[in-house]
Amino acid sequence: MQREEHEQLGREVLDIYGAVCNRVLRMAEAALPATQFKAFRRLVLDEFGEQGAQKQVKRLFRLNTGYGQEWQGDGQGVERAGASAKERERGGDHE
Repeated sequence: MQREEHEQLGREVLDIYGAVCNRVLRMAEAALPATQFKAFRRLVLDEFGEQGAQKQVKRLFRLNTGYGQEWQGDGQGVERAGASAKERERGGDHE
């Protein structure tokens, strides 16, 4: 497998992974009171986010961050769920 194909596969894995994490957080947001959701979200992001499993996937596929920024996928993953949670914490409308 060529280096570019390997990196593309890693990005696709992270996209799928982020989308699943986003759906889990949305289900929890719908089912839990705000204070419990905030704690649950923190646990999920600790385990699956940039310092958890996502970091391991990047290492496995040797994805570098380049230019001082973390690779974030196509916007469908965890960062989108985080935006929704922040809106909830401020008392704003959901997406």
